[in-house]
Amino acid sequence: MDLHEVWQENKRWIIGVLIGVVVFFIAQTILGSMVDSRRPLQAARQEVNKLGGEPLFDNKALAELRTEGEALDAAEAALVRAATFAHRPEFDLAGKGSFHLHFDQIGREVLTRVLSGAEKAGVELERKDVLWPTPTNQEDTQAALIALDLLDDAVARAFAASNAVRDAQPDARGLVAIDELRIEGDKRGSRSRRRGSDGSERIKEFRVAFKMRLDAPTLVKMLESFRQGPRPICLGAQPALTVRSDSKRPHEPLVVSGVLVALQVEPVKEDA
Repeated sequence: MDLHEVWQENKRWIIGVLIGVVVFFIAQTILGSMVDSRRPLQAARQEVNKLGGEPLFDNKALAELRTEGEALDAAEAALVRAATFAHRPEFDLAGKGSFHLHFDQIGREVLTRVLSGAEKAGVELERKDVLWPTPTNQEDTQAALIALDLLDDAVARAFAASNAVRDAQPDARGLVAIDELRIEGDKRGSRSRRRGSDGSERIKEFRVAFKMRLDAPTLVKMLESFRQGPRPICLGAQPALTVRSDSKRPHEPLVVSGVLVALQVEPVKEDA
């Protein structure tokens, strides 16, 4: 059988095969141009190279960011100053020698001031109602000293508020009695409220629970005094301040209880 006969007998099949081959190569070319990954990769590299050669922020944008950062730092510093209860030097263990002896000495001085101040102000207060923990190490002692400073200062402000109300209104009841003054918190007399990125305690609370009997004008003046000055005293949220009257007679003192809080904020540590 020669080629002419093969062609005549199989030309339809041969033409179909040739058409299929042509269609296959055309389709492969079209699809290859559509899904070829080299083109998008090349385009992506060109964009990266273009961006890499250009600054992300110009000098004006960088200057604005620095100015904004400085303003935020200043605002944080102002807030810290406004909220921080800076303890007095005698309530700091630095350079005081034995922490046991220093704490005992300061504790006696605070107790004497509080009891004598109550007597002068005509306020009922018994020794058994003034309580604080006995610290066992230096860290606990420092925390207890700051809480003692809070107790000492808060009571002095309460006495001053009562005296001011009585001076302005001789028939006012003022501060009648202090039924409880107790340093509370964990074993260190403080509790951490917020930790920094390195795990260190940034915000610490030093807490003193109290219960008093006093009239409304004295309460208002005392609370106002807590917010004033460079050593602000806060009121604890748990438990919240409670004010009630145990008598139906209008001139009987109110019974007020809650927790006084001294806050100290550690500055942010800069990364090395």
